[in-house]
Amino acid sequence: MSKNKFIMIAIMIIALFPTASCDKFKGAGEGKEVQSQTADMEKSFEGCFMPGTLSQEDALKSLRILVKGDHDKIPYYGEYERFANHPAARAETTYQNDICEVVKALSQEMNIEAYDLILRVIERKKDYPVARVCAIKAIMIYGEIIDGKWHGDKESVPALRKAVREEDPDIRLNAAAALLSLEEGDIALPILEEFARGGTARSIPALDSLFAPEQRALRGKVRVVLSNTLLFDERGKDILISALNYSGNELRVFAAMRLSGMGIEEKRAEETAIDVIENLRQKKRKDYKQSAEWQADRRSLFQAIELLEKINSKAGIDTLEKYADNTADKLLQKRAKTALNSIRQK
Repeated sequence: MSKNKFIMIAIMIIALFPTASCDKFKGAGEGKEVQSQTADMEKSFEGCFMPGTLSQEDALKSLRILVKGDHDKIPYYGEYERFANHPAARAETTYQNDICEVVKALSQEMNIEAYDLILRVIERKKDYPVARVCAIKAIMIYGEIIDGKWHGDKESVPALRKAVREEDPDIRLNAAAALLSLEEGDIALPILEEFARGGTARSIPALDSLFAPEQRALRGKVRVVLSNTLLFDERGKDILISALNYSGNELRVFAAMRLSGMGIEEKRAEETAIDVIENLRQKKRKDYKQSAEWQADRRSLFQAIELLEKINSKAGIDTLEKYADNTADKLLQKRAKTALNSIRQK
């Protein structure tokens, strides 16, 4: 890998698995030789990292150990199971979370060795899917924007092509997203469309991964952020348009908002927002068996109302009035009335 410059995308740094609930302890007991400064690094290694506590140097040292060993071979994790009185599954989870936390720390200032180690996690840690997802996401921040276009490091492409053929849906989704960022749209787009069409929790992330980084002035500085309008591959527009007709209110509104912002299929985007509100305006909290479904539809309503206000939708006034007059949700009612006032004043 031969890059001289890497631009970090803050929004693409993963919300990695926090480990604040870990039971910290000293290796094999305080005062033991394993804790001496001259002891072997692997034997003296302590995991269960607290978020935000690792320096770049410590993170890189830790990743070397984590990549070389696993939760069975690194003494800390066996001792974690024994001293903290946790089952082996907890030690395995802690090992994966530690990889994620180390990768997160290294994403603040990545270098070539870190990239190579992260790539090894993808290639070799087949029994640790959570850690591999973190590694795949981390690989995506290696690159730079040249003439307004993202150029990622393509050394990872062979490993990602293999990962995208695996059965684990999270591995497949994130590998496809990474491949798309590396100009591998022929492979990535059909997989992302499959996830979008599936109507699961992975559908919106699949659509979101269609969008590329861009440079934007924020608080007086030029930063790299994830765009709401710039696509990695123009063929992604067709997936967004198709998503207007998929199942899932939140998915449909997400696609409508992005398309409207891009100036594409604006009329259909407006009609989708109105349709979602019409479909949901009679439903009450008691009609939902699961809280997650109610929360998803509530988010859909907020976003649909926001879109109608943003585009100054005269066609949406009647639907907004009916919703505001009949909903028992005070926050949504207030939001609908605010949108109505804004539309009428323009």
